[in-house]
Amino acid sequence: MKWSVSPRTVTITVIAVAVLSGGIGSSVTHAYFTSTETGSGTISAADSFGGSSPPSDDVAWDDADGDGQYDEGERTYSPSELANFDNQSSNLVIPESVGTVETSGSENIQITAKSITSEVKIEAKNGDVNLNAKNGNVDLSGSVVSKTGSVDIDAQFGDVYLEGATLDSKNRNIDVTAGGLLDIDGATIDTNAQITLRAQQISARDATISSKNGNIALRATENGGGELDATGATMDTNGQITLRSGADLRLEDATLSSKNGDATAEVGASSDTLYVEGATIQDKDDTLRYSPGDTTVDGTPASGSTQPN
Repeated sequence: MKWSVSPRTVTITVIAVAVLSGGIGSSVTHAYFTSTETGSGTISAADSFGGSSPPSDDVAWDDADGDGQYDEGERTYSPSELANFDNQSSNLVIPESVGTVETSGSENIQITAKSITSEVKIEAKNGDVNLNAKNGNVDLSGSVVSKTGSVDIDAQFGDVYLEGATLDSKNRNIDVTAGGLLDIDGATIDTNAQITLRAQQISARDATISSKNGNIALRATENGGGELDATGATMDTNGQITLRSGADLRLEDATLSSKNGDATAEVGASSDTLYVEGATIQDKDDTLRYSPGDTTVDGTPASGSTQPN
């Protein structure tokens, strides 16, 4: 949308209504304009925000212009090309219509692109799953499963969006790295091994993070670090739970559970705040140890206690 007005102040209200009809590239937007004062100027708006339809429903594509829509002339990829994809200049989009991206036997799934957007299930029967965005974001709304291998998601120069998604590795590590924001709100992350989540800022509100035999680590310390918000999250393991932030650390109404390990929290500086109102601390001594020792602790856990490390 492009609009301009004269120097005179004009108040404009834009009401946008988006009608969603099937995932990536399928929204229709209607805009209504009202003005509280008459003034000179011009407003121009596109009459359509949609792109063209892909030549086939079951293809992925390179979103070359980054508009989230398929546009005529953008390169497409068949499902068979996706499990071993390597094009670092491609903004890869995999719509739900493609179906599951999977391998059989001991083959790995390796997807490397400039950015990755996927609505589908990605599953390796007996291999690893590696998703690498070289210069953009990873945005997944489906599940990523490795029945016997590891799961590795990397966007060192972008954000990772896993809101409501599922990451599942039966016996190997799960490792997610974002140079910016890591959003795992409402996500489920489960393995028998170690879980390591790294980013500049982490939002893990209402996430479920569980490991039967490995440690769980959330570190909002990349590129200077930022806030770690695990409000309402559940973390459950037999090992250590390690939480680090470069700013405030929020654990309101969260549950930290470890039968045999300790739960620790470290904020970026003593001027930052650790929020624990309503939290449940159930590690081996029911005590969340925090540092620096003079950190401000806000609130009282519903169960367990806090103590300087």
